[in-house]
Amino acid sequence: MAQRAAPARPGTSGHGRLKRSLVLRDFLATDLGIDRHHAERYLSDQETQYGTLDALNANSYLHALRMAAPSSARPHLEALDSEVRATCQQVGFAPRYFQYLAILFAAHHLNRLFADPDALLADVARFHQEEWPGRNLPPKVADFTLDDLQQAAFWMATAAGKTHIFHACLALLASRRFPDGGSFAQVISSQRSGNGDARRLEPQQDSMLRLQVGGNCRVTAKPV
Repeated sequence: MAQRAAPARPGTSGHGRLKRSLVLRDFLATDLGIDRHHAERYLSDQETQYGTLDALNANSYLHALRMAAPSSARPHLEALDSEVRATCQQVGFAPRYFQYLAILFAAHHLNRLFADPDALLADVARFHQEEWPGRNLPPKVADFTLDDLQQAAFWMATAAGKTHIFHACLALLASRRFPDGGSFAQVISSQRSGNGDARRLEPQQDSMLRLQVGGNCRVTAKPV
């Protein structure tokens, strides 16, 4: 999950600029108490040993998260793991280890955004300015706004399964409401393949979230 970056110095590749701009990804891992590098390795090991279905449903992915986090973080991780498993079962797929971690981060992001967006913005701003490892490296990443936190992008390789992430995020969105009572009325995908271009959810008032998954897979949720 990335935030826009200021123009970079000549010679810096687009890939390099993006890799140095993943503030939200790093914040979500820190906010959950996860050592992300250890989590990725442990999750990959569990997938290799048990396969995706058993790693998901037999708590192997959860075991990997526990190894990458302090004991104080484990109750929250267990609750998120239950949410991710229910979501994946709802949409009918067993995620690879990196898909599982992406959906876990998305669930945590949405939980915090819907509970108290101002508190989330304040915590992201503090992390960005004081803790983020890339804060003193070029290119400089602009400060976040609340509108920025209403958008998320998942950066993955071609054929990495972003459409599955897309469907899982739709399921995560379907039951959520903002503190003002607003929820989502319509979700429209610009993706030209897959199961449909629109699906209707519960109508409410004036809240909006845009979720972008990859280059050609975009969700726009808006009130009616």
